[in-house]
Amino acid sequence: MTDERARRRGDLWDRRYGRRAVLRGAALAGMGLAGAVALACGGGGASQPAAPAGPAAGAAPTGQVGQAAASLIGRSGSRPTEQPRRGGTLNWYMNGNSPTFDHHRSNSQLTFLPISPVLSRLYRFRVAWDVAEANNRAVEPDLAASIESPDAVTWIVKLRPEARFHDIAPVNGRAVDAEDVKATFTRALAPENPNRGLFAMVDPARIETPDRHTVIFRLNFPYAPFIKLISTGYYSWVLPREAVAGEYDPARKVIGSGPFMMESYTPDVGVTYKRNPNWHEQGRPYIDGAKIAIIPDPAQRLAQFTAGNLDFLSVPIEDVETMQRQNPRAEVIKNWDQGDGQIFFQLGDPNSPFQDIRLRRALSLAIDREAYGRVMCNNQYILGFWASQTLGKWALRMEHLPPEVARWYKYNPQEARQLFEAAGGTSLEVRMMYPIPNPREPWFGTAGEMVFNMLKALPWKQFSFVRVDYTRDWIAGGKGKWYGNFPSNEILWYGIQNRDDIDLYLYSFFHSKSASNTFRLNDPKLDAMIDRARGILNEDERVQAYLEAHKYIAEQMYGVAGMPNALIYQMVQPRVRNYLIGDGAGLGTSVWSSLWLA
Repeated sequence: MTDERARRRGDLWDRRYGRRAVLRGAALAGMGLAGAVALACGGGGASQPAAPAGPAAGAAPTGQVGQAAASLIGRSGSRPTEQPRRGGTLNWYMNGNSPTFDHHRSNSQLTFLPISPVLSRLYRFRVAWDVAEANNRAVEPDLAASIESPDAVTWIVKLRPEARFHDIAPVNGRAVDAEDVKATFTRALAPENPNRGLFAMVDPARIETPDRHTVIFRLNFPYAPFIKLISTGYYSWVLPREAVAGEYDPARKVIGSGPFMMESYTPDVGVTYKRNPNWHEQGRPYIDGAKIAIIPDPAQRLAQFTAGNLDFLSVPIEDVETMQRQNPRAEVIKNWDQGDGQIFFQLGDPNSPFQDIRLRRALSLAIDREAYGRVMCNNQYILGFWASQTLGKWALRMEHLPPEVARWYKYNPQEARQLFEAAGGTSLEVRMMYPIPNPREPWFGTAGEMVFNMLKALPWKQFSFVRVDYTRDWIAGGKGKWYGNFPSNEILWYGIQNRDDIDLYLYSFFHSKSASNTFRLNDPKLDAMIDRARGILNEDERVQAYLEAHKYIAEQMYGVAGMPNALIYQMVQPRVRNYLIGDGAGLGTSVWSSLWLA
């Protein structure tokens, strides 16, 4: 970060949001988006390149930016033309230990990244060189050879006969078959899975396996996005049936059919992988192996990349200029982040003070989003709601909101105070909770402190910013605060995790039957709107149905959104060739298997 930019940022924070935030901001200067590696790699799914609304390089906060925003994403390099080269070890990182390797027992990015090189899905998201193309989120076969459905209820999947699990006991290299798929999706619906609600359309008793290479899903209701669900790198990795039967513990041992085999995991050190010579996509991967180093310290990550010990880096906004200067040959990739900070309320408690929409609106009006965007996003951002703007036409934009709703997302401290006092806010003692360490720390913590200081201007009886442990308190094996287990005198500060389809955002966060409904919301009208959208086969009609549900959420202010959606910056060493993007949490399969080292 340049001295002038640092001075401007410090002045703004000191003048408007309190000395405490300034001091922490100085201590964390240059740490911007560190840790986003576990969340990034192309962002969420999209049908079209993003054409969002909101400020970008000084645009009005509620105006459409269109091509101005689209021009901010891209990459500095050119696609290689040479033939792929075999050999070498890729060097990656993550910022903390994995709480578990069992994706059916976790919602942590620190689970998804290390298992992604090892496991396979039925389908996966197609990676691409071009950033906008990657954001389109097209799918392609992985373990499946084909899929077809006559009515969005019956889905017939044919498996690749050549796909095999790794040659590791007790699986010992046997072929992947239909019973593995059935066992995996049956296990996904177990009560222990914090994401089980996303599979509500699947009835294990109605999964048929007429032969070893055919799986038939007969869903409980028409579900048009089913192919996206079985492509996601968050929920749909296929396990050997031996794991489901308890012959080994998938929380500790990872056996899959992917391009790499996990060799070792040492907490606080890292994970090592070796090439799977029997992967079903012959000739790949090109590299011999990979290492993920566990590097919690953002400054160390910057130093290790500059020293050539890391091949990839998610770069803090404020360090982009410095890192480019120090690494002039590295490629820079810019894309929209999956969505920045949001505020979550406890709405499952009928006595929660935040049942009063006046109080929720007061908090929204108290946030100066333009100042946040200038300080935290280098003035390059768009305003996002409850789905990543990389979803393009599926994502809600400010321009979709009627003026009488959009007004609640504009800074108005006077009206904020009036609503707050009218709703009885002056008697409240509330804690704003934030998890550490998390995959987006410390940038998110700094942003949270900025928002906290804006909200602190309201006349609370007491208002505090509290950090809790990400693994123990926030995730807690699907029982933590992130899953709605927090009292009504707490509000949560966090972001929307990268997901691959609009339904995985709106259903997951807001449907009463979702196990990951952080708000504990139960709104029959919204449930019906989401249920209707899920069953619409015509894509244009389905887009509109989801937008109507999303607008309703914004109108009700169930959480504070409409926040600046920043860019993420990635740097790739020049020795890494053909680095493609677009498969989110599946990067270890799709991205690593496609690149080679010079």
